[in-house]
Amino acid sequence: MANERQFDEAIKKWEAHCEETQFSSNPLDYKDDAAIEEIVKLGRAALPLIKAHLENKPDSMILTMNWLEVVEKITGSASELPQEIRGNMQGIRAHLIAILN
Repeated sequence: MANERQFDEAIKKWEAHCEETQFSSNPLDYKDDAAIEEIVKLGRAALPLIKAHLENKPDSMILTMNWLEVVEKITGSASELPQEIRGNMQGIRAHLIAILN
């Protein structure tokens, strides 16, 4: 329960940050390092919460590429994106959900 609450609070902060920067063309502007760190601190307990967020909130303001970075920080391993989904946010979202199973 505590992990879910912390995750939800971090998501709210991150989405508010994304809302503030929504007109930026620079994808790096959508990163909220403080919220990312809060999620990373949850460790592997955050992985099912991230998966649920990706499945249930496909219209989230948080960029899928940023989620990939969070998952990599938590797991300590990089996920090689298949060539055919690079640049395709829906494809990357599906890839992330698949590796979080």
